[in-house]
Amino acid sequence: MGEGPIVSDHASVERGASRTGTIDALSQRLELESLLTSLTTVFLEHPAHEVGRAIDVALSRIGDFTRADRAFLYLLNDERGTVEVAARWCERTADPVVSPSAIAQEALPELLGTLRAFEAVYRPDLTSPGDDLAFEWARLEPEPTAALLAVPMVEAGRLVGFTGLSMADDERMWSDGQITVLASLAGIVVQALARTDAERRFGLAFDAAPLGMALHAPDGRHLQVNAAYGRLAGRSPEELLDLRLFDVVHPEHHREIERAHREVLKGRSDLLALEVRMARAHEPEVWVRINASAVRAPDRSLRYTVGHFEDITERRRHEEELAVSEERFRTLVENSPAVIIRIDRAFQVVYISPIVEELVGVRPDDLIGSDELLRSSTEGQRWRRQIESVFRTGRPIEREWAVHFGDREVWFQSRAVPERDADGAVGHVLVVNNDITAIKRSEAELAHQALHDPLTGLANRALLLDHLGGALVRGARTPGSVGVLFLDLDRFKVVNDSLGHGAGDELLVEVARRLDHVVRPIDTVARLGGDEFVLLLEGLHDPREPLEVAERLRQALSVPVAVAGGEVYVTASIGIITSVDPAADPEGLLRDADAAMYLAKARGRDRIEVFDEVLRTEATERLHLENALRRSLDVGELVVHYQPEVDIGTGRIVGAEALARWHHPVRGLLEAGAFIALAEETGLIVDIGGFVLGEACRQFGAWKRSRPEPLVVRVNLAARQLSQPDLLDQVVAAIDAGGLEPRDLCLEITETALMDDPEWGLATLARLHDLGVRLAIDDFGTGYSSLAYLKQFPVDIVKVDQSFVQGLGVDPGDEAIVRAVVAMSDALGLDVVAEGVETVDQLEALRAMGVCRVQGYLFSRAVPPEDLLALLPALDLPDAERRGDPVG
Repeated sequence: MGEGPIVSDHASVERGASRTGTIDALSQRLELESLLTSLTTVFLEHPAHEVGRAIDVALSRIGDFTRADRAFLYLLNDERGTVEVAARWCERTADPVVSPSAIAQEALPELLGTLRAFEAVYRPDLTSPGDDLAFEWARLEPEPTAALLAVPMVEAGRLVGFTGLSMADDERMWSDGQITVLASLAGIVVQALARTDAERRFGLAFDAAPLGMALHAPDGRHLQVNAAYGRLAGRSPEELLDLRLFDVVHPEHHREIERAHREVLKGRSDLLALEVRMARAHEPEVWVRINASAVRAPDRSLRYTVGHFEDITERRRHEEELAVSEERFRTLVENSPAVIIRIDRAFQVVYISPIVEELVGVRPDDLIGSDELLRSSTEGQRWRRQIESVFRTGRPIEREWAVHFGDREVWFQSRAVPERDADGAVGHVLVVNNDITAIKRSEAELAHQALHDPLTGLANRALLLDHLGGALVRGARTPGSVGVLFLDLDRFKVVNDSLGHGAGDELLVEVARRLDHVVRPIDTVARLGGDEFVLLLEGLHDPREPLEVAERLRQALSVPVAVAGGEVYVTASIGIITSVDPAADPEGLLRDADAAMYLAKARGRDRIEVFDEVLRTEATERLHLENALRRSLDVGELVVHYQPEVDIGTGRIVGAEALARWHHPVRGLLEAGAFIALAEETGLIVDIGGFVLGEACRQFGAWKRSRPEPLVVRVNLAARQLSQPDLLDQVVAAIDAGGLEPRDLCLEITETALMDDPEWGLATLARLHDLGVRLAIDDFGTGYSSLAYLKQFPVDIVKVDQSFVQGLGVDPGDEAIVRAVVAMSDALGLDVVAEGVETVDQLEALRAMGVCRVQGYLFSRAVPPEDLLALLPALDLPDAERRGDPVG
């Protein structure tokens, strides 16, 4: 057995220090989580119209937490094309910022370009002379700024603003926690602004309602009122917001209101229905019918009540006159908009107002003398029992109910009151039915808008999560699992960009219709925004069912869609997850299905992927890798290695391809294949590509000044770099900084990158070519460019992809492709470079075809710059005796 570990006093001290560091880290994490909770609470506590005040409070708290000099929040006004300040916070000891309230977006290309790529602007040092970002920032914030952190605010896939922190005098390395706080604030503010817009639309409908409407807090305070309600109360809406319901109702009704309100507060009733007289000083008497519904939180506590206040002054006067004269009763009732029914003790209708024919299409004479109205339906029989209680107790009752005559549905707010004989006994019951069909439809429409996507009519995220939570609970009571299918249309952006957003909307509506036809009535189809859809499948008994539904979805989408006078073919990437756990988190299930969908995207689109624990692990590792990659540039972990390009005839190295390498702190040196795809997906490829371009030009400039051999440095250009509007400026700056001539630089672009946007690519390449930079098409033959495009692009070099080179001498098809590429290039006057040469046989085959320049492991891997210097003398090319031997 081996000896146990020896622990010294010094080691104990180190453990104590480590423990202290752990405690500090935990304390900081708790402080961060407390701040994030408080930010959410601030926006929950402030109503929508006070969102500006909530933003001010949030910025103040973030500024204090991060010890920044300033905190800010800007919004984009795309209609005006401006960036407008929404809120600023300045630390008390810092100088206040005096700056314009708005500036044109086109004046901030670098700042907004980074943010529109959904990347944070992270500059710990903003004081370098000639820094474009510093110049742009000075236009927004004229006061000196030494360090800057800004994060994008994104809604429905577009940039709507940004928030951040700045230091006036000191440089600052922003921590992950501070970035997390800002990202959380950005998300919270976007949701708050969306809520504000939704409540504004609700407010328009609320204010335009013909009846008085009011929202009341649990203590009776007015939260919101419309103009019609103000007229009923005889006060302005502003005055009412400082009062309670008791303050505007005559004191004789206070006890009645308190009793009904107590029932609602205790959860025994969700309806408060009263008729009261308003307390109006020096105003004509007004009676109103209050019909208030309770809106409750998930724990059944009362959040507020929504009340309709109908002016019934005239109707009350009518009822008083009815007691005096039956004839007068008839005269008034028959001109009332309400349906009034008089019922005797045998439950027969002895009178019904003529308006019933207009509302439900039944003649009064067909109902008079009959009890059919109170026995022909379940609803009528329920009414019969309630009217019987009025005869028995002499107390009035109220209720809402729907009357169905054929395909017509009419909603009534009904009040049944006793009509006493001369001896005081209840001889008849008078039922007054007010038509509230329009109100009910308005309520249903408002509820539908709150829970459905306005474009497609499908469930929105809120309703989907509610249904998913309910499905999980139901799954615990009955056997079966729940399936979630997350669907994202492939290349939907192409439709919007080429045919317009109107055509994109048409396509989304048709896709929604097809999805809805695939599922069962118990399932839910939702649109989360953009081109993302989710299907919730309940009561699954076979694990293959979600896959079968996904295949039906693909078949439904395979039929072309008629859009904008043409046809569009649609495919989708689908992620699937199933669960039988009733305690599963609905948000977590959506997230996992989303991760599976992104895996389908990554594996080529138009695929179906099922989420499993391996995918969860990969997603976690991918997130860690992305975070580490974001920091790699700042901490100097990225380096550039160079793979030489050799002239077959002379054996000399005539150039080298610059390739990024990452000194990962844990995994060691990583080649580009381990992280470039992630960089392209996240947008980090723009910064990494810029770093490689600048470093390669600097290195080759140093060699050019010290060595006579002419060398060309080759730098790969990603698709995102090609689309950058300031690419030409970046290239010129790198050439000048390295002391090179434009002809010393060759930029390599893949076929696929060129074809993402051929018109933009052609214009960009033309400007680079006019500058004198050499241009090469990389991985030629693996993409889908046509000869017509190749002829238009101002390229100088074609690089034959290594997949074809490695097939030389093995696959006749590969040899034919290489010969065709060489012949085509000769015809167009282009140079040819073959990459991936690993054996002497391949080298001899290329030599025989007339290829002059090659690169590959036969000569050298990509090496650090100091190792490349040792290779610069002419290489001793392999002779024929070694033909067929690969080089490791």
